[in-house]
Amino acid sequence: MRERYNIGEISEIFQIPKPTLRYWESENLIQLNRNEENDYREYTLKQMMEIGDISLYRQLNVPVAKLKNMHQLGIHDLDSTLDATLTEVDNRISQLSDIKERLLSRKEKIQQLSQLQEQLFTKCEPDVEKIVFYEMDDKNMLHIYLQEPYSYAIVIPFGMNENNFNPLNGLAVPATNEANPVIWEKDNENKTYIKCLLKISRDDPRQNNFQEIMEKLAEQGYKTGTAIARYLVTAKETLSYDFYKAWIEIL
Repeated sequence: MRERYNIGEISEIFQIPKPTLRYWESENLIQLNRNEENDYREYTLKQMMEIGDISLYRQLNVPVAKLKNMHQLGIHDLDSTLDATLTEVDNRISQLSDIKERLLSRKEKIQQLSQLQEQLFTKCEPDVEKIVFYEMDDKNMLHIYLQEPYSYAIVIPFGMNENNFNPLNGLAVPATNEANPVIWEKDNENKTYIKCLLKISRDDPRQNNFQEIMEKLAEQGYKTGTAIARYLVTAKETLSYDFYKAWIEIL
Protein backbone atom coordinates (compact mmCIF):
# COMPACT_ATOMS: atom_id res chain seq x y z
CA MET A 1 0.00 0.00 0.00
CA ARG A 2 1.26 3.49 -0.81
CA GLU A 3 2.41 5.63 2.09
CA ARG A 4 1.38 9.03 0.75
CA TYR A 5 -1.47 10.47 -1.34
CA ASN A 6 -2.09 13.92 -2.78
CA ILE A 7 -5.22 16.02 -2.23
CA GLY A 8 -6.76 15.09 -5.58
CA GLU A 9 -6.52 11.39 -4.79
CA ILE A 10 -7.96 11.89 -1.30
CA SER A 11 -10.83 13.94 -2.74
CA GLU A 12 -11.64 11.13 -5.17
CA ILE A 13 -11.32 8.35 -2.58
CA PHE A 14 -13.58 10.00 0.00
CA GLN A 15 -15.77 11.97 -2.44
CA ILE A 16 -14.98 15.13 -0.50
CA PRO A 17 -14.39 18.41 -2.39
CA LYS A 18 -10.84 19.76 -2.26
CA PRO A 19 -11.95 23.09 -0.70
CA THR A 20 -13.52 21.12 2.17
CA LEU A 21 -10.27 19.24 2.77
CA ARG A 22 -8.35 22.51 2.76
CA TYR A 23 -10.86 24.03 5.19
CA TRP A 24 -10.49 21.11 7.60
CA GLU A 25 -6.74 21.61 7.50
CA SER A 26 -7.08 25.36 8.15
CA GLU A 27 -9.25 24.57 11.18
CA ASN A 28 -6.59 22.15 12.47
CA LEU A 29 -8.84 19.11 12.21
CA ILE A 30 -5.95 17.40 10.47
CA GLN A 31 -2.23 18.20 10.37
CA LEU A 32 -0.44 17.49 7.11
CA ASN A 33 3.12 17.20 5.95
CA ARG A 34 4.28 18.95 2.80
CA ASN A 35 6.31 17.50 -0.03
CA GLU A 36 9.82 18.93 0.26
CA GLU A 37 10.20 19.34 -3.49
CA ASN A 38 6.90 20.99 -4.50
CA ASP A 39 5.27 21.90 -1.16
CA TYR A 40 2.14 19.89 -2.06
CA ARG A 41 0.00 18.46 0.71
CA GLU A 42 0.65 14.80 1.49
CA TYR A 43 -1.78 12.48 3.23
CA THR A 44 -0.63 9.40 5.12
CA LEU A 45 -2.68 6.39 6.24
CA LYS A 46 -3.08 8.01 9.68
CA GLN A 47 -4.53 11.17 8.16
CA MET A 48 -6.80 9.13 5.91
CA MET A 49 -8.23 7.45 9.02
CA GLU A 50 -8.74 10.89 10.58
CA ILE A 51 -10.52 12.10 7.45
CA GLY A 52 -12.80 9.05 7.60
CA ASP A 53 -13.75 9.94 11.19
CA ILE A 54 -14.24 13.63 10.38
CA SER A 55 -16.39 12.79 7.36
CA LEU A 56 -18.60 10.51 9.47
CA TYR A 57 -19.12 13.11 12.20
CA ARG A 58 -19.77 15.89 9.70
CA GLN A 59 -22.44 13.76 8.02
CA LEU A 60 -24.00 13.54 11.48
CA ASN A 61 -23.88 17.36 11.70
CA VAL A 62 -21.30 17.42 14.51
CA PRO A 63 -19.97 21.02 14.46
CA VAL A 64 -16.39 21.63 13.33
CA ALA A 65 -15.68 23.30 16.69
CA LYS A 66 -16.44 20.03 18.50
CA LEU A 67 -14.36 18.01 16.07
CA LYS A 68 -11.24 20.05 16.83
CA ASN A 69 -10.86 18.32 20.17
CA MET A 70 -12.46 14.98 19.31
CA HIS A 71 -9.18 13.07 19.29
CA GLN A 72 -8.13 14.71 22.55
CA LEU A 73 -11.14 13.44 24.50
CA GLY A 74 -10.91 10.77 27.16
CA ILE A 75 -12.91 7.57 26.85
CA HIS A 76 -15.78 8.83 29.05
CA ASP A 77 -16.09 12.19 27.26
CA LEU A 78 -15.86 10.54 23.85
CA ASP A 79 -18.60 8.09 24.82
CA SER A 80 -20.81 10.95 26.06
CA THR A 81 -20.24 12.87 22.83
CA LEU A 82 -21.19 9.84 20.76
CA ASP A 83 -24.31 9.27 22.91
CA ALA A 84 -25.42 12.85 22.31
CA THR A 85 -24.80 12.44 18.58
CA LEU A 86 -26.77 9.18 18.49
CA THR A 87 -29.70 10.93 20.19
CA GLU A 88 -29.62 13.62 17.51
CA VAL A 89 -29.50 10.94 14.81
CA ASP A 90 -32.48 9.10 16.33
CA ASN A 91 -34.46 12.34 16.42
CA ARG A 92 -33.56 13.05 12.82
CA ILE A 93 -34.54 9.52 11.76
CA SER A 94 -37.91 10.01 13.47
CA GLN A 95 -38.40 13.33 11.67
CA LEU A 96 -37.45 11.84 8.31
CA SER A 97 -39.76 8.88 8.92
CA ASP A 98 -42.63 11.29 9.54
CA ILE A 99 -41.74 13.26 6.41
CA LYS A 100 -41.64 10.04 4.39
CA GLU A 101 -45.09 9.00 5.63
CA ARG A 102 -46.51 12.38 4.68
CA LEU A 103 -44.94 12.21 1.22
CA LEU A 104 -46.35 8.72 0.70
CA SER A 105 -49.74 10.03 1.79
CA ARG A 106 -49.53 12.80 -0.82
CA LYS A 107 -48.65 10.26 -3.53
CA GLU A 108 -51.61 8.12 -2.47
CA LYS A 109 -53.90 11.14 -2.88
CA ILE A 110 -52.58 11.63 -6.42
CA GLN A 111 -53.44 7.99 -7.13
CA GLN A 112 -56.96 8.61 -5.81
CA LEU A 113 -57.25 11.63 -8.10
CA SER A 114 -56.23 9.52 -11.10
CA GLN A 115 -58.82 6.88 -10.21
CA LEU A 116 -61.53 9.53 -9.92
CA GLN A 117 -60.59 10.88 -13.35
CA GLU A 118 -61.03 7.40 -14.83
CA GLN A 119 -64.25 6.55 -12.95
CA LEU A 120 -66.41 9.65 -13.22
CA PHE A 121 -69.31 8.58 -10.99
CA THR A 122 -69.44 5.63 -8.59
CA LYS A 123 -71.72 4.87 -5.69
CA CYS A 124 -69.66 5.04 -2.52
CA GLU A 125 -70.20 5.90 1.13
CA PRO A 126 -68.20 8.88 2.46
CA ASP A 127 -65.06 8.00 4.42
CA VAL A 128 -65.81 10.68 7.00
CA GLU A 129 -68.06 10.56 10.06
CA LYS A 130 -68.28 14.24 10.91
CA ILE A 131 -67.18 17.62 9.57
CA VAL A 132 -66.74 20.47 12.03
CA PHE A 133 -66.50 24.17 11.31
CA TYR A 134 -62.93 25.27 10.61
CA GLU A 135 -61.92 28.54 12.26
CA MET A 136 -58.88 29.92 10.44
CA ASP A 137 -57.36 31.22 13.69
CA ASP A 138 -57.91 27.97 15.61
CA LYS A 139 -54.35 26.73 16.22
CA ASN A 140 -55.44 23.19 17.07
CA MET A 141 -57.43 22.93 13.86
CA LEU A 142 -54.55 24.42 11.87
CA HIS A 143 -52.18 21.83 13.34
CA ILE A 144 -54.54 19.01 12.28
CA TYR A 145 -54.67 20.38 8.74
CA LEU A 146 -50.90 20.82 8.45
CA GLN A 147 -50.30 17.27 9.65
CA GLU A 148 -52.89 15.81 7.27
CA PRO A 149 -54.26 18.08 4.51
CA TYR A 150 -56.80 15.37 3.63
CA SER A 151 -58.60 16.33 6.84
CA TYR A 152 -59.65 19.61 5.19
CA ALA A 153 -63.22 19.30 3.96
CA ILE A 154 -65.96 21.45 2.52
CA VAL A 155 -69.73 21.21 2.69
CA ILE A 156 -71.86 22.39 -0.24
CA PRO A 157 -75.47 22.77 0.93
CA PHE A 158 -78.37 21.80 -1.30
CA GLY A 159 -79.34 24.59 -3.68
CA MET A 160 -75.89 26.14 -4.00
CA ASN A 161 -74.90 26.76 -7.62
CA GLU A 162 -72.34 28.63 -9.71
CA ASN A 163 -74.01 31.96 -8.92
CA ASN A 164 -73.77 31.60 -5.13
CA PHE A 165 -70.93 29.10 -4.77
CA ASN A 166 -69.57 29.55 -1.25
CA PRO A 167 -68.89 26.20 0.46
CA LEU A 168 -68.52 25.89 4.22
CA ASN A 169 -64.96 25.21 5.34
CA GLY A 170 -64.42 22.38 7.78
CA LEU A 171 -62.26 19.55 9.03
CA ALA A 172 -63.11 15.87 8.89
CA VAL A 173 -62.97 14.46 12.41
CA PRO A 174 -63.97 11.25 14.23
CA ALA A 175 -67.60 10.91 15.26
CA THR A 176 -66.60 11.36 18.92
CA ASN A 177 -65.11 14.82 18.36
CA GLU A 178 -67.19 17.56 20.00
CA ALA A 179 -64.71 20.42 19.98
CA ASN A 180 -66.26 22.58 17.24
CA PRO A 181 -69.69 23.25 15.73
CA VAL A 182 -70.79 20.42 13.44
CA ILE A 183 -71.59 21.42 9.85
CA TRP A 184 -72.17 17.88 8.52
CA GLU A 185 -72.54 14.48 10.13
CA LYS A 186 -73.17 11.04 8.73
CA ASP A 187 -76.51 9.72 10.00
CA ASN A 188 -77.70 6.18 10.52
CA GLU A 189 -80.01 6.20 7.50
CA ASN A 190 -78.94 4.16 4.50
CA LYS A 191 -78.36 7.07 2.18
CA THR A 192 -76.84 6.75 -1.26
CA TYR A 193 -73.88 8.86 -2.35
CA ILE A 194 -72.16 9.33 -5.68
CA LYS A 195 -68.39 9.76 -5.50
CA CYS A 196 -66.69 12.03 -8.04
CA LEU A 197 -63.83 14.48 -8.61
CA LEU A 198 -64.48 18.11 -7.72
CA LYS A 199 -62.07 20.84 -8.74
CA ILE A 200 -62.12 24.45 -7.57
CA SER A 201 -59.83 27.21 -8.80
CA ARG A 202 -57.51 28.34 -6.04
CA ASP A 203 -57.56 31.96 -7.24
CA ASP A 204 -61.26 32.20 -8.10
CA PRO A 205 -63.54 29.61 -6.42
CA ARG A 206 -66.29 30.50 -8.88
CA GLN A 207 -64.23 28.64 -11.45
CA ASN A 208 -65.18 25.06 -10.63
CA ASN A 209 -66.87 21.99 -12.08
CA PHE A 210 -69.62 21.64 -9.46
CA GLN A 211 -72.42 22.80 -11.76
CA GLU A 212 -71.16 20.44 -14.46
CA ILE A 213 -71.31 17.54 -11.99
CA MET A 214 -74.86 18.45 -10.97
CA GLU A 215 -76.01 18.66 -14.59
CA LYS A 216 -74.52 15.28 -15.49
CA LEU A 217 -76.16 13.64 -12.48
CA ALA A 218 -79.48 15.24 -13.42
CA GLU A 219 -79.13 13.84 -16.95
CA GLN A 220 -78.81 10.39 -15.40
CA GLY A 221 -82.05 10.93 -13.50
CA TYR A 222 -80.57 11.62 -10.06
CA LYS A 223 -82.00 14.11 -7.59
CA THR A 224 -79.24 15.47 -5.41
CA GLY A 225 -78.89 16.89 -1.91
CA THR A 226 -75.93 18.07 0.14
CA ALA A 227 -72.41 17.53 -1.18
CA ILE A 228 -69.26 17.10 0.87
CA ALA A 229 -65.67 16.90 -0.31
CA ARG A 230 -62.19 16.21 1.07
CA TYR A 231 -59.05 17.89 -0.21
CA LEU A 232 -56.64 15.79 -2.28
CA VAL A 233 -54.00 17.96 -3.98
CA THR A 234 -53.45 21.24 -5.78
CA ALA A 235 -52.24 21.05 -9.38
CA LYS A 236 -52.23 23.03 -12.60
CA GLU A 237 -54.48 22.40 -15.57
CA THR A 238 -55.51 25.51 -17.45
CA LEU A 239 -55.78 27.08 -13.97
CA SER A 240 -54.38 26.13 -10.60
CA TYR A 241 -57.05 23.89 -9.07
CA ASP A 242 -57.68 22.41 -5.64
CA PHE A 243 -58.86 18.87 -6.31
CA TYR A 244 -61.31 17.17 -3.94
CA LYS A 245 -62.82 13.74 -3.54
CA ALA A 246 -66.52 14.58 -3.37
CA TRP A 247 -69.66 12.71 -2.34
CA ILE A 248 -73.03 13.90 -3.61
CA GLU A 249 -76.08 12.86 -1.62
CA ILE A 250 -78.70 11.16 -3.80
CA LEU A 251 -82.31 11.77 -2.72
